[in-house]
Amino acid sequence: MLLTGVGPAALRPLIDKSVGYDPVADFTPIILIGETPNVLLANPNLGVKTVKDLVAYAKSKGGRISIGHSGPGTMGQLCTILFAAEAGLDLSSVSYRGTAPMMIDVLGGQIDAGFPAYNPATRQATVLAVTTDERVDFLSDVPTMKESGFDLVGGTWHAIMGPAHMPPELVAKLNGVMNAFLRKPETRRRFSEAGYRMFGGPPARVTERIVQERTKWSKIIEDAKIGDDK
Repeated sequence: MLLTGVGPAALRPLIDKSVGYDPVADFTPIILIGETPNVLLANPNLGVKTVKDLVAYAKSKGGRISIGHSGPGTMGQLCTILFAAEAGLDLSSVSYRGTAPMMIDVLGGQIDAGFPAYNPATRQATVLAVTTDERVDFLSDVPTMKESGFDLVGGTWHAIMGPAHMPPELVAKLNGVMNAFLRKPETRRRFSEAGYRMFGGPPARVTERIVQERTKWSKIIEDAKIGDDK
């Protein structure tokens, strides 16, 4: 079996046409586990408390601020691109190798803001909004980007898949066992503490999510020419 995520299962084939696999045709979906939402956060010294505050601050600087993300083709970069377009900002997008070095620069003032996948350590900065479609229990005090006036929903989700043409009865059995595990209160508590919201559901939910992501991000990836520098 394969534990995969939004990157290799949906985004990478849009960025690199030579990946050599089709995430739908070459695998059997088993379960959509859940996701880590992305968050828009800011350097605490900026004094901004909301997304609108950050936009106003950026416009006072001629529309330009620096926002970090965890590398080319990540959900953080796509959220940054979409946010810039909706807010009308000509911002500087800064690519990092992961969340940790980006957080160091946000807190140190080297960049103004960041769009990382959430983990509890990101609360050292000012968390302005979460990219889920509704508020999450482990960030109940943080509004969504939609509540903040921006139609931006995206997250770093994970799924379990198997090789193509798995027997349906085996897929059903695995899906049932995994759903039962995800429903356990202790499982939900520990995942929530880590900043992870769980989904579960039927195998078809994996394929539906892959198709949704392809439809949503393909034009943004194409327009931004992500991957053209390979």
